Amino acid sequence: MDTIETDIVVIGAGPGGYAAAFYAADKGRKVILVEQDKRLGGVCLNRGCIPSKALLHATKLITEARESAKRGITFAPPQIDLARLRAWKESILEKLGGGVKMLAQKRGVQLLQGRAAFENSTLLRVETDTGPRLVRFAKAIVATGSRSVLPRAFDIGDPRVMTSRGALQLDGIPYDLLIIGGGYIVVNNAFATNVAGIYAIGDCIPGPMLAHKASEDGVACVETIAGTVGHVDYNKVPGVVYTWPEIASVGATEDKLKKDGVEYSVGKFPFTATPRARANGYTDGFVKILADKKTDRVLGVHIIGAEAGTLIHEAVLAMEFGGSAEDIARTCHAHPTLAEAMKEAALDAAGRVLHL
Repeated sequence: MDTIETDIVVIGAGPGGYAAAFYAADKGRKVILVEQDKRLGGVCLNRGCIPSKALLHATKLITEARESAKRGITFAPPQIDLARLRAWKESILEKLGGGVKMLAQKRGVQLLQGRAAFENSTLLRVETDTGPRLVRFAKAIVATGSRSVLPRAFDIGDPRVMTSRGALQLDGIPYDLLIIGGGYIVVNNAFATNVAGIYAIGDCIPGPMLAHKASEDGVACVETIAGTVGHVDYNKVPGVVYTWPEIASVGATEDKLKKDGVEYSVGKFPFTATPRARANGYTDGFVKILADKKTDRVLGVHIIGAEAGTLIHEAVLAMEFGGSAEDIARTCHAHPTLAEAMKEAALDAAGRVLHL
């Protein structure tokens, strides 16, 4: 059996895995990316984020068609062709999955399709359609799974850890090799496990189980392996609930600030008072900004409303730069836009809201 030599092997080609692989290749490392599914992209692209949003968009079109009469536009009752809808969804996934594969090939990342299992801490066995392949590596990054499948002996954050011994494995790594705590692989600030040369990122370590968090983990992990400093501030990772209207948030909640004894001010503005929201008919919801009472630094932002998942990124950027509610309030926002609600909420935090 041939043995392939590589600098880094990444197990799992989801947003965390392929981001790590691409970044490592960009840094001049020889990389092998292992994925058991035939299409790259992981759970997010194949079964989670992308297909669900494609179907959500289709249902939104149906709702808008049914409600368009009040705007003076009428249609025949919408009909749903499930076969064509599924085919449309699948075409999107094929294009995106093919795009990930193209980017991997463009960077010289070698792809292996099959299930991986560790022979020891520096040798990986990949069962492919053409037979097993052995990969000898210097570093390995485990980037698989959308939810923890590890033993949950203790609550997350419990300082105690456990080692589960026996036949159970996590993606080919015996539990008796890795330290497991609270249902997660225990890693240090550099994403390193207790096994030399093996790192873990994404959903199998603590932190929000989000595709974009996994991507940030992957890049930071490779930066650390490359000898630079990699870091992810999980307090500044936005979360989005793709209902209608959408819900998005970043940073602290009021309950968290009260629990921590932090004095804060609240700025709030409803979309019903925003001209663009009125014109679009998307008046449900509001923007709420929480700022430090003493410094005015933005501590958390929460949005319910149309395009909340897009609007939240202004707040993320402001928090990343240590910005204040005053900074957002003094930033010129185009009119008429939904983003004006962010400016007005920031003004409200200072007690001088204009349009309410």
